[in-house]
Amino acid sequence: METAVQARDRWRGPAEPVKFTAKDFEILDLTLCLVPDLRICALALKQARESKLKYPVKSAEELIAHLDDGQLVAGRHVIDPGEIRTYLHEGLFPIEHEGALLSAVYAGLGRHRTEMAIATAARGTAIEKVIPVQPARKEK
Repeated sequence: METAVQARDRWRGPAEPVKFTAKDFEILDLTLCLVPDLRICALALKQARESKLKYPVKSAEELIAHLDDGQLVAGRHVIDPGEIRTYLHEGLFPIEHEGALLSAVYAGLGRHRTEMAIATAARGTAIEKVIPVQPARKEK
């Protein structure tokens, strides 16, 4: 039977054969600024490891039990248990390994952003207030 570590390594697929060491931390940290959601994913995995989460994770409840105070706090983002239950829907479970956890959290964050955009549009808030857009230039 495949272990969680073997499944995670298989999940990586044919990733570029670029190796990083601890001295490369600043480079990787800076790179995470390009896609801030990945930093939140990394924090979720960090908390899961620190709490010695065992795989497979069968439900959102099991995951919540392994997060600090049952929530994920990443800077100004607070993802509470209710949001975790909503955005990590049952179809994402069981989570078989760390790579799948990262994927599930990233998918949940994407679902959250999509639903917030839909709610913003439904309120009649102009998208320009959410994503500033430069006015079109007048042709001469």
